[in-house]
Amino acid sequence: MDKPVNIAGLSLTDALTRARRGGRAIFTNEDAVSPVFNDLWLSWSNANMPKGLPDDEFNELAEKCMEEFQAGVDEAMQQARCDVQPADALDRVADMLNDESAAAWQIFNVLAFMAEAIPDDYRDGLPVKCTLINLREGVEKLATNLMDLVHNAKIKAETVDE
Repeated sequence: MDKPVNIAGLSLTDALTRARRGGRAIFTNEDAVSPVFNDLWLSWSNANMPKGLPDDEFNELAEKCMEEFQAGVDEAMQQARCDVQPADALDRVADMLNDESAAAWQIFNVLAFMAEAIPDDYRDGLPVKCTLINLREGVEKLATNLMDLVHNAKIKAETVDE
């Protein structure tokens, strides 16, 4: 959840974006839900609980229903956490992709060095230099694509947030 800020100091677009994110994230925060849980339960039970049962039957039913209602709220909060966490997940994936891209660039550099260090292929020999150059080009494309994945995913996530 965003750190509290005075939205009067933000542009209207930023304030509205922050309000939207806050609304989506509110159910991930147990401290925000706990104070209103009883109101939610009472509202639901007043609308759904049967009238006219003997007190002992009603109390037993109400207790069991409240336990299930609490479990449902807990499940919804867990689902909300999963739904709201993509930015965090995207950051973790971005870090992993950056690491893999760095590894690909390292391989690219080794292949580039090796391709320069060995003599040109002989007409009747194995195409070693040619193979190294092809591998280098493939790894360069892989490293670039990994970097682009991070960049494009962040752009996509920002447009979804708006």
